[in-house]
Order: sequence, then structure tokens, then C-alpha cells
Amino acid sequence: MKSNLLDFFKKIKTKTPERKAFKLPKLSKKKWLGIIAIMLVVVFLLILLLGSCIRRNATSASIEYEPYTVAKGNIVVAVTGSGTVEPIEQYEIQSIVTGDILEDHVTVGENVTKDQVLYVIDSESAQNSIERSETSYEQQLLSHNKKRDDYNESEANRSVRTPISGVITQMYVKDGDAVNNGTKLCEIKNTQNLSVSVPFLASNAKNIKPNQTATVFFEDRNESRTGYVSHVATGTYATSAGAIVSDVEITFENPGAILPGETVTAMVGPYACNDIGTVEEADTEVITAKVSGDIKFLGYDKGDKVANGTTIFSIVDDYSNTDMRSSELSLKNAKLSLDDQKEKLNDYTILSPIDGTVISKTMKAGDTLDGNKSSLAIVADMSKLTFEISVDELYIQKIQVGQRVSVTADAVEGKVFEGVVDTVSIIGTPSNGVTVYPVTVVISEYEGLLPGMNVDAKIVISSASDVLTAPVNAVTRGNLVLVKSDSDAEGINIEQPQGRDMRLPEAPEGYKYIMVETGVANDNLVEIKSG
Repeated sequence: MKSNLLDFFKKIKTKTPERKAFKLPKLSKKKWLGIIAIMLVVVFLLILLLGSCIRRNATSASIEYEPYTVAKGNIVVAVTGSGTVEPIEQYEIQSIVTGDILEDHVTVGENVTKDQVLYVIDSESAQNSIERSETSYEQQLLSHNKKRDDYNESEANRSVRTPISGVITQMYVKDGDAVNNGTKLCEIKNTQNLSVSVPFLASNAKNIKPNQTATVFFEDRNESRTGYVSHVATGTYATSAGAIVSDVEITFENPGAILPGETVTAMVGPYACNDIGTVEEADTEVITAKVSGDIKFLGYDKGDKVANGTTIFSIVDDYSNTDMRSSELSLKNAKLSLDDQKEKLNDYTILSPIDGTVISKTMKAGDTLDGNKSSLAIVADMSKLTFEISVDELYIQKIQVGQRVSVTADAVEGKVFEGVVDTVSIIGTPSNGVTVYPVTVVISEYEGLLPGMNVDAKIVISSASDVLTAPVNAVTRGNLVLVKSDSDAEGINIEQPQGRDMRLPEAPEGYKYIMVETGVANDNLVEIKSG
């Protein structure tokens, strides 16, 4: 491209005197684009240089400095905010029941105590609901008790026990048989004791008493046994011989050789029987099922000797445990319903939730409540007032609970109230790129302030008294201050970082930069500690 440009200028020079028509050299399209690009870059650089010169001249011409003499003064750094005061604690008295207000004991401005009755509402419908719930509970209780008794009886009857001691003489069921209530299961006879019923003349029988000693004589053997009177019949009957007699039952122990069916006679005291009697087992019991279910043998069978109270069967009954559990749950639900109704009765007498002052009243005796959480009154704890301000994230770490707060109100001119920081929230709210945190302030002495008034708060977070001050704008980045060249100020030493040459910025003519050490600063002034 360079040789082409030289050739181009040579051709122009040699042909100039003849003033012939100018013709561009014939170049390729690609070469022409390169030439144009170079020319554009040169023009762009010339424009940038010219603009820089113009701006530099304009800037130098526009800078103006206002002189300030460093003086002693006080600097206070404070956080400010505004809020609306309200009672430290406030409750809106509401009703969730329906009915007419029968009584109200509420007067605006009156002091009330916790649990003091404020309103009484007609509770007739609630009383009726309680009575219905009580009736339902009693019915469920009776039903449950019956089911429980049946269940307990079923539990007891599932184990079949012998009512006497003896021998199983008959078995009517086998293992696994299904039985119903009343089905015969087995027969047990007490062969240890024998008994005999013999007739005595009625005139003699009336003198014989139960448990009286008796003697039994065996007809077929020359033996006798001593026993006792177990029963005396109260009725009489006539024998074939025409005698009027009463039966007397005598029980005696079997020595082992006496068999049922033998005939005997007997004497009780001086009285002899009127006829013979036949010996039989003293006790014979036929055991029946008392529940329905399936028989389960437990190892006993016909011919086995068993003692009184021995469990010989188990019946897996068809009584459902689920029914019992269902009954228990139904009873519990009925009890809970009754308790709820009684609890709701408390809603018809409205009490004050706190010690406080009635600051608003909207309902009175004679009004009707519709159950939509009607507002009746407002009770507030007026012992203190409180309000909330928002604190910028830059200062929130410097706010502490218990910190003093100066409070003023436009509505109370010329008076400053003293408050304290009560709470500092750790949950902030972002807004326009800055996060603010709510801080609650409490005022104990607030005479003149009323709930709803707007107040301004000031919280001092740092201060300095009788110190050298300068405008904040006079200190540039790096704590540099511009002073006149003839000033004696030398500033503080600048430690040069190793390997670097830290230079002060170029100062305007007649001025110089010095470095200072700063202290407390607010939006207007900064403390100059040295330099």
C-alpha cells in the first residue's frame, strides 16, 4: 500500500503544469477501503484532542474556591426520624357472638382493671346449646357404660371355668366348634361328696335345721357315715302309706367305696327318716357358653379330674373390640362438644384484657351484635407512649436499647420529651437501594402529648466538643485539604508504600494540598485532629 501512495503522489507532481484532468489511480476495492479507514482514525484522534483541550480550559475557568478559617466548635452526629405516638399497649374489644347487649360498664376516659366486666351479652341461646350438649353426653355415657359392661362380661366369659371340683363326665363340644350363648359345653360331677334325699315326718322335719349333724346307714352293708343337713324342704307330701313327710337332703364325704345308687336310711338327732333314699353325687354342673364364638380346648377332656375354678375352655368370641373403641371415641367427642359449649359461654361476658383507660366506645347496652367480630371499645395502657422510626443501615449498628432519645412535637411547642430506645429490629426493609430498620422509642413522661400526634426523634450516636472544625466539603479523598501556598500548614507525614511513589494531586496556582487527620463528622462539619 505504501508504494502505491508514492506512485500516486509522483504522478500528480509531474503532470501539474499541464493542468490536465485529475484521475485517481486504479486501485482495488480492498485497497481503497484500507486508505479510507486510516483517514477516519486520524480525524477521530484530532477531534478527541481538541475536545480535551476545550474541557480543560472550561474546567480551569469554572473552579471557584470559598475561603474558610478553621475554628473551634462542637460537632454532633445524630440519627433523626419521625413517627406517630400511640399507647404502649392497646386492645380493641371485640365480640364473636350474636345477641343483645344487656349491660355495659364502659365510659370513655374511665380507668379499668384487668378482668373487669365491660359488657354482658344475652346468652340464652348459648345456655340452650349447653343443655342439648349435656343431654347428648349423658345419652352417650349410658350407651358407653352398657357397651363397657358387655365387653367386660364378654372378656370374663371367654374363659370357661369350673364352678365345682369334680370329674368331667360328659363333653358336648370339640375343639374348634362354633357355639352360641347357652350352648352346653360339658358336665362335671363332684364324686368326692355324695348326697341323699330322704323323707322325714313333717312334724319332725320342722325341727331339723341346715348344717345339723346327720348319720347315714347303708342298707346293703353294715356301715354308716356322718354328714350334715344341706337342705330341708319347706313343702310336704303324702307317702303311699298315708304319712305326711318332707324331704331332708344330707351330704357326706365319699370314702371311695360308695357308689351312686346305693340305698340308705338316716337319722338327724332323735329323728329317724320315714323311708329309704338313693345316694347320688352331691354336685353336678352342666357348663354352658355365655358368649358366642369358637371353642378352643386347653388340654382337658372327658374323665379328667378338675379343681374348682379351673379354666378348661377358651372361647374366641365375636364381640368386636372396634365397637368398644368407637364407643369410647363417641363419648369423648360428646364431652369435648359439651366443654366447647361451656367455654363459649364465657364469650357472652366480656372482660378487660389489661389495666388501662377506655379511649373509645362504639357499642352500648341495647345494641345487637351480629357475630362478625363487632368492635365494642378500645382499652389502652396509657402509662407510656411509643412510636417507631426508620434508621438507615449505615447507623443501625450504633443504636442500642436503652439509648436516650430527644423527642419534639409541633403540637407541643417549646418542649423536649425524653424517650429511650425500647427495641431495635434486626429485620430491615430495602427501599431505593438502601435498607432501613425499625427502631421503637418509649416515652414515660409525655404530658401534653396525645395518641395520634406526630413527633420528631433525635438519637445522638457520637459528638465532639470544643474541637477544630472544617466544612466536610473541604476535605477531599485521602483526607486532603487545599490551603494557600503562603500558609504555614505542613500537614501530617505521608508514608510511602514500598515500591510506590505517592504524590499529592496538582494544586491550582497559589494553593497547595496538605494531609490532615479527621475525627467526628456529620453532614456539615468534620473534626480536624491534626495537620
